[in-house]
Amino acid sequence: MKSSRRWVKASETPRPSRLPIETELEDKMKSHQKMKSHPTHTLSICILGLALLASGPSLRAQHDSDPLAEHLFPPELLQETHQLIGLTEDQVSSLKAGIQKAQDRLSDLKRRLQDEVDALANLVKKERLEEEAVLAQFDKVMNLEQKIKRTQLALLVQIKNTLTAEQQTKLKELKRNLAGLKDKMEKVKAAAQRWEQEGRDLSALRELKDELDPLLHAKKLKEAEAVLDRALKLLSGKEEK
Repeated sequence: MKSSRRWVKASETPRPSRLPIETELEDKMKSHQKMKSHPTHTLSICILGLALLASGPSLRAQHDSDPLAEHLFPPELLQETHQLIGLTEDQVSSLKAGIQKAQDRLSDLKRRLQDEVDALANLVKKERLEEEAVLAQFDKVMNLEQKIKRTQLALLVQIKNTLTAEQQTKLKELKRNLAGLKDKMEKVKAAAQRWEQEGRDLSALRELKDELDPLLHAKKLKEAEAVLDRALKLLSGKEEK
């Protein structure tokens, strides 16, 4: 039996990385089909590299609790929507340069941060701690985390300044649509998992999933949402006793 977990696709919002202890990879980043002649192909590669390197409390603008969410656009959102908002070649070139610069900067900061975290860990391993030494080392860690946040924010500022007003409006709408899709996919996943645990027939859900996948890949969000609505209706109806 195929696992219901496969309902969780790359359209979900990736989790931010956590520091100073470790960095989580942006495991939900969706891989786009190869477009060697398309100017945004190299942009997607740069964005993916940046996502893998990004560290520190992320300033990603897709969380409701984030006060910046309404006004800024994270690079991975551009990766998911660049064809829908019509980036020009000049915009792609500018964004590519900015992302590469941030990627190089974050790579260096991440390496330095890990060294300082290791040093802090060594200090606190002792039976009796030297308060001044521990706090001084902690300040070094926090200073690097602050630089990471600043680098991330600088990139978000450049991204917004590169986009036209019309593109920004489209992105805001797409963010709302993607958030709605994620919420419905979570509900479908939870209900499908209950079905699987109860030994119910998942064949109808698999058929709907086969409809959903190409729609998500083509960024046909309204059509994808309609399929999810059908899945939720099916799950709700089947669960009625």
